Amino acid sequence: LAAFYDSPTGFRHGPKSLVDNETLVVVFVSSHPYTRQYDLDLLAELRRDNQAMRVIAIAAESTDIVAAGPHIILPPSRHFIDVEQAFC
Repeated sequence: LAAFYDSPTGFRHGPKSLVDNETLVVVFVSSHPYTRQYDLDLLAELRRDNQAMRVIAIAAESTDIVAAGPHIILPPSRHFIDVEQAFC
C-alpha cells in the first residue's frame, strides 16, 4: 500500500509510474482557476490512460471532465477555501 499527495506536475514525474490496474487514484480538484486547469488536465490524462483501477475526482463544482467518471461534489463551505482543505 502506497499513499501519495502531490501536485499534478509532481505526480506526473514520479508516483504516476506506480499506477496500475489495482490502483485507486483520487484527484482533489482545486477551486482556484489557475490551479484547477492543472488538476483537470491530470484527471483527464489519468482517465484517458485507463491504467488505474479507478480514478475519482473530488471537487467543489462539476465540469465535463469531472462528470465524465466517478466523482464527489462537496458543497461550498465557510470553513475551507479549497476542496482539499476539507480533509486536513
